[in-house]
Amino acid sequence: MQRSDLITYLPKDVVYHDGSTATLSLDYVLTEGGNLRLYVPPGKMEDVVGGALRNAGFKDAILRIPKGERYSLSLRLGDAWDFTLEFMRMAL
Repeated sequence: MQRSDLITYLPKDVVYHDGSTATLSLDYVLTEGGNLRLYVPPGKMEDVVGGALRNAGFKDAILRIPKGERYSLSLRLGDAWDFTLEFMRMAL
């Protein structure tokens, strides 16, 4: 599967695990976007992984050094590029 464009939308309004909220500035999202994490509630994990992402073409990924990921998915973007998502277990 060849993909010529990959568009990722990051929210500017976020809700933290403690219920507090913040609006992220565009400069912050552009400079720190690669370090942002999205929380998926445990009850919605199967909907996100098993439904939406797999239907979009993501496949199971085999990582060189596993770090306790619950799921690792990858989408082939071209001859040399993969987009990989890792879902970690988090305790709040």
